[in-house]
Amino acid sequence: MNTYWVSIKTKVEHPPNARHRIQFYPVDTINGTTIAGTTNFAGSNASLLAYPLSLVLDTQLNLYVSDYINHRVQKFMRY
Repeated sequence: MNTYWVSIKTKVEHPPNARHRIQFYPVDTINGTTIAGTTNFAGSNASLLAYPLSLVLDTQLNLYVSDYINHRVQKFMRY
């Protein structure tokens, strides 16, 4: 499992690719909130991902996700 730390107070998780989602976890919590994609459902429309590989947050906290199967970088506005 790849985990990407955003700051001391938050983390964003990129779970195993088959989940097709990106989750946000506030510090010291067990349950995350899906902020991009849909759990266990791949697709190519604007709200779905298919095998996300990496992510980046910009200074405005917009999320960019490399979407492997769809051959694109998907932008999700600040959550």
